[in-house]
Amino acid sequence: MEVTDKTRADVKGGTLIQYEEKLRLLEIAQVPKEHVDDFKSVKTFKIFNTNNLWIKLTAVDRILDEETMDMDVIINNKHLDNGLNIIQLEQAVGAAVKSFIGALGVPPTICFYPGHAGVRSSDCFR
Repeated sequence: MEVTDKTRADVKGGTLIQYEEKLRLLEIAQVPKEHVDDFKSVKTFKIFNTNNLWIKLTAVDRILDEETMDMDVIINNKHLDNGLNIIQLEQAVGAAVKSFIGALGVPPTICFYPGHAGVRSSDCFR
């Protein structure tokens, strides 16, 4: 998983943590309200998830065959414009990181560009 330095503009983005001897993605919606300020701190959590994943397809195949993919459900309370309160259930693809042996958070040196569309692609990964 690519990660980058967290700035004040990134305080709501997910971060990587070590929990129960596994690398895990932690999203703000998973943080208890009394710890949200800690989560947003660029001093406490110094990196954030760029949502770029590099995965060996053979590892995905193994996890699917073994049925060991364990994805957390994120509960997001939302208030709609019509006044209705709803609960949105989400799964972050980055949360799958805990299912992979030897998963790493890797800082991209020049590749990260904040946005939802790809700016650059690569055929370097084999």
